Amino acid sequence: MNPAATLGVLHDVFIFSGLILLVGVIVYAVIRSQTAESWNLEGNVLTRPYGLQDAFVALGVIVLFGWSSLQIGAPESIDKTSTGSLSPAIELIAGVSMLMFFGILLILYMRIYRDMDPAEMFGLRSLPVPVALGIAALSFIAVWVMMVVIISLLKEYAFGDAAIDESAQKTVETFRASGSLTYKLLLGFTAVIIAPLTEEIIFRGFLYGVIKRFTDRWFSTFFTALFFAAVHQHVGSLFPLFTLAIGLAIAYEATGCLLVPIFMHAIFNAFNIGAMMILK
Repeated sequence: MNPAATLGVLHDVFIFSGLILLVGVIVYAVIRSQTAESWNLEGNVLTRPYGLQDAFVALGVIVLFGWSSLQIGAPESIDKTSTGSLSPAIELIAGVSMLMFFGILLILYMRIYRDMDPAEMFGLRSLPVPVALGIAALSFIAVWVMMVVIISLLKEYAFGDAAIDESAQKTVETFRASGSLTYKLLLGFTAVIIAPLTEEIIFRGFLYGVIKRFTDRWFSTFFTALFFAAVHQHVGSLFPLFTLAIGLAIAYEATGCLLVPIFMHAIFNAFNIGAMMILK
């Protein structure tokens, strides 16, 4: 799929996500005004401490990530980066640094400005690490099977083989083409350690919790999954990443421990890195 078509699809997905969030917040505000205050606080993910200020911060994160994704995916941006002016390693370091910056900033906001304990909010002490890892491994298998089934059904009954973009993501293409061991090790470290940790803090830890606070867990699961898939800027990965993100949110809600989706995310990325090394 060409860059213009990709950008068009992503633009539509972001618009759709924004409309869902707007309508959902309005509908749930009406429901909330007619029911008990604690109606949407069930489940294992702690949301009660979040307030209106956190909702505005979450909205800012959503707007910033959406805008950044569309800017990076724009054809003129692709043309600039495809000329070789920046090495893949430098581009990767820049992207990782930005992701880590937002993750750290979010933690500092919660800890210093809101006086929240992120470890408590994210349930990091609720499960021993080996138990969380075991649950994550089993959950990943279930999500992977579901992902394969959904993609197969979409190909068979909805889109067909020709209508699904199966081109590789830019990072995958670069990984396969690169002869640099340093770049491959850097990408592997980023994919298995940095990305799962920072993305889960941002998407499941913060966005899921805040949106759940003002809607409910199922709406928050659906919205954060859709948004998570869209910000990865690859049309062919929308359905797999959406399915993965649904599984990550369900695992987080079921256990109340963010370590579980972090480990699931890391296993998913490690699986894909291993597949790229074998199938290159």
